[in-house]
Amino acid sequence: MAVVLGTLVGAAGAANSLETKTLRSSDVPTVYTRATDAACPAACMKRTRGAVPNGYVTGWAATYKRGQIAWIASIVTEFTSAAAAHRFHLATYSTAQHNGADDVSTRVRIGDETNVIHVEKDGLLGYSVMWRRGRFTGVIISVGLVAQVSSVNQAVGLAQKQDRRFLGGGTA
Repeated sequence: MAVVLGTLVGAAGAANSLETKTLRSSDVPTVYTRATDAACPAACMKRTRGAVPNGYVTGWAATYKRGQIAWIASIVTEFTSAAAAHRFHLATYSTAQHNGADDVSTRVRIGDETNVIHVEKDGLLGYSVMWRRGRFTGVIISVGLVAQVSSVNQAVGLAQKQDRRFLGGGTA
């Protein structure tokens, strides 16, 4: 599970303008508190993923914690083109599947392409919603003890809120 989620968290990058495209404290359930809010420039991407993907510009990640085990990550990455973002989206999704993630069947479509995955291991449950909108990719990861993670619907709802930020709107 750590490999799958670490791969997804490593999908973050830098730039203050991207910070506005991640979830804010008011977007997540009130039982969560902000833990981190950080840029991940190319050097960070290389450190977390082993290489900087072609066309990578920058990104941002915000995380929220509930106790010691449950957390939500809101990640956005920017690429030079939609094609570069598409390749990164597919590579991230493929890596997650290779590391044991299962597809979740939903009718939800966010942006230009969307994948929803599920991982359950050692009493922990995780959902991730990954999508691409133009030259940006977004990821919402919700992880915790089985009793702490609400549902795939919560992760999808948070992804929809974040996607509205991609479009320049609020979260209403």
